[in-house]
Amino acid sequence: MRTIIKETVDRMLRPLCIMFVLLPMLSIAQDSLPSALVERYITPGQVHFICNPIVSTHSSTFNGFTVKYYRESIHSWLTLPANVDTVISTMMNGYSILDNSSNPDSCTLRYEGRLNSGNESIVLTRTMVPGTNPPVYDGWNLAGNPYPSASDWESTAWGLNNVDPTIYYFDGVNYKPFNRIDRLGNGSQIIPSMQGFFVHVSSGSLGSLSVTNSSRIHSAQPFYKNSFVQDNLLVLDADGNGYSDETFIQLDSIAESSFDWQYDAYKLLGITQSPQIYSMLTDADASINVLPYKGPNTSVLVGFREGVSGNYTITSHGMNSFIYVTSIVLWDKKINYFQNLMNDSVYSFSSLTSDNWGRFEIFFNYTLNGITGNQPGENLDVYAYRGDVYVKYITEKNISGTITVYDFLGKKVFSDVLQNVPLNKFHLFVNEGYYIAKVISPGKTIVRKVFISR
Repeated sequence: MRTIIKETVDRMLRPLCIMFVLLPMLSIAQDSLPSALVERYITPGQVHFICNPIVSTHSSTFNGFTVKYYRESIHSWLTLPANVDTVISTMMNGYSILDNSSNPDSCTLRYEGRLNSGNESIVLTRTMVPGTNPPVYDGWNLAGNPYPSASDWESTAWGLNNVDPTIYYFDGVNYKPFNRIDRLGNGSQIIPSMQGFFVHVSSGSLGSLSVTNSSRIHSAQPFYKNSFVQDNLLVLDADGNGYSDETFIQLDSIAESSFDWQYDAYKLLGITQSPQIYSMLTDADASINVLPYKGPNTSVLVGFREGVSGNYTITSHGMNSFIYVTSIVLWDKKINYFQNLMNDSVYSFSSLTSDNWGRFEIFFNYTLNGITGNQPGENLDVYAYRGDVYVKYITEKNISGTITVYDFLGKKVFSDVLQNVPLNKFHLFVNEGYYIAKVISPGKTIVRKVFISR
């Protein structure tokens, strides 16, 4: 008897499409399992992380595909040579696969053999990177769900021995983490069938990952974003160049300021074309950062990278989840601009590949004490209407100072001297768009993002 299973995968994951019948999820001896044909469609030009769903696979299965695996001990990706089956047949070993063909009919993987079932495990390693001082360790291992069915990462049937509780998926653009302790991240609790993923060994030189049939579930669940309700959780979404990335920042009194492998998650960089946003801790870059609240101006240094200079936005989510925070302020250090994300959740800016990665900082319950930048006096306001920028003094009698306007690349496009009148008006001959207006007068400095329209 032969069971036929077909799975269609577009981009990273799609719901399972069963063409005939799945084997019952029972503890069945491997030798008694029937032969099966498992088909999986691989989107052309799209990298996928997958795992072998059958007991033994021949390398000829991957004719026409580029197959790579990550060798932790040498900290490098290796291409699978032809006619070498040991890596592919290693149980729970994950690998990446790419089909550069433009013909969609040639992009179907066909596994044929006895389906994996029962208790499975894999030994994981953590090796020091040569020549680093202080010592830096790798610990990243590409593993996977060995079953032809979905599996629940939160199930106790997944045994983690000296392994972080976070699983890292790759969707072809960016890594999507999911921490099974605090349930944070934009990854998935449900691991689709044959799905590959990265895990990290916590300490020492060895760890292991194991799983049993008890973790298996019938699910057509595709890759999804975290939908759990969380208190005091800020999500920052960076968009630009047709791609996006997310990072998660949560306030919790039980957390530490430094990287904590139980609650935080490392930042793994995606493709160069996509923006990358993350927390910059003293000892690690984090895609999930859980930290304690230490009073007003509790801050997080936010890293931002891009491989293409251009216009980007950072959108904040979760403002209503905060219990004791009344303001969350983003500081753009490049132009010395502050924006309260609770009043305006979208921040637009231009970025160059040469910009400092630590360009932004987030402040919870922001106060002006000890922080320079736009410190708006009660009697001073700056705003724009159509092609004009206005500087308004309400009660000042002796007005003096300067106004300078910059574009989002930091280039000065206008400057003038303030006149001793309650309302100064300046006409700008610039293209329509956002600009930064900086007004300096005795005892006051104010910076405002303004929109010039035509």
